[in-house]
Amino acid sequence: MLSKILIEKQKLTHQDINVLDCLHLLKDYLFNESLNSLNSIEEYNQKMINLESAMQYMWKFDTNPKYHTHWFLDPKCTCSKQDNMDRQGTGYYIVNQSCPLHGD
Repeated sequence: MLSKILIEKQKLTHQDINVLDCLHLLKDYLFNESLNSLNSIEEYNQKMINLESAMQYMWKFDTNPKYHTHWFLDPKCTCSKQDNMDRQGTGYYIVNQSCPLHGD
């Protein structure tokens, strides 16, 4: 569910809200889609970067990948969610070396 307070603050239109709803559905779909159906992790990451950038744009925020959350909120990721949320926007991340997406 989108934040009603933020919708009002950003003065979003009904069309903006509809697009954001669709972008969130697409993000959920990609999270649930097996990485095996994509050619590579790099392809998956690029799709998610593009998607989160579009979401930032629709929210009328500057597009900044340092605020993207897909890479550690992915259900397959075992990196620390809270530590990475706390570092959001800094460019510093906590990576679990045994993570199937980000580890060695």
